[in-house]
Amino acid sequence: MKGQIWLKDDRQVMNTNTYEIFHNYTDRAIDLDFHMHNFYEVLVFLGGKVDYQVEDKTYPLRPGDILLTNSSELHRAIIRDGKPYERFVGWFHPDFVNKLNAQIIDADVAACFDSSSKMHFNLLHADSETFHEIVKLFEQLMKPADEKIFGDRALRDCYATELLILLNQAHLNTTITPGIHLINNPKVNDVIFYINQNLCEELTLDNLSEHFYISKYYLTRLFKQYTGLTLHQYILRKRLNTSKTMLANGCAPYDACIDSGFKNYSHFSKCFKDCFMLSPSEYSEAYQSEGKKE
Repeated sequence: MKGQIWLKDDRQVMNTNTYEIFHNYTDRAIDLDFHMHNFYEVLVFLGGKVDYQVEDKTYPLRPGDILLTNSSELHRAIIRDGKPYERFVGWFHPDFVNKLNAQIIDADVAACFDSSSKMHFNLLHADSETFHEIVKLFEQLMKPADEKIFGDRALRDCYATELLILLNQAHLNTTITPGIHLINNPKVNDVIFYINQNLCEELTLDNLSEHFYISKYYLTRLFKQYTGLTLHQYILRKRLNTSKTMLANGCAPYDACIDSGFKNYSHFSKCFKDCFMLSPSEYSEAYQSEGKKE
């Protein structure tokens, strides 16, 4: 299995079907757009002043925090003024994770990502020893690959495997304390869960306010307060990113349109191009030719 290591990269698409490791710095205040991936992501926060949003939840990050997101969760960093935003980032492709799970009898290395999503709590707090081990593994994976060294690729895969195992152990040892280190709202949680479960249905402000017995005005204000998006913006982003993941997995453009909740292909194609700078067909072709390289 072959992974790729990058010091800094603005891509949001993997170039391999294994893993990719980054050590990134951002030295200016910026609100990044909501996005999601068709792979698992781990972020190890090293420094800066950052609020990290995952769906409706906002985590004011502190050095040593670890965040996990899976392929169905919209997320973004809100970078404040102050020290540069420094972090390690690891991307793990489902193909790599599935191969590991086929080799490991008593563990599912994707469990920490899936469980975090189900519990609506994406933050890990590793003990000091485990955190230093995790950082050490990132540093090992950041070293330039050398195919001339015997077993170099196999050793890197071992580091990546150990990293996933340590993340799962940290996840199991993390205690969720309601209201601590997390900004969210139970009603907004319920609305987002409903949207995600009914993405292909008719999702209008009228329908949602009626379903949740809440006024349109209050729902609009509450949703914007906790997500930074209007309901329409959130639903559109979710459908677009869902269709993008489908296209990356080989789904035909028209099927991705319908299965992500769009009713009209022309409207879908225009929105997709406005968001991602490529038409659905162009993105599909580009990803299939570039995104699956070993």
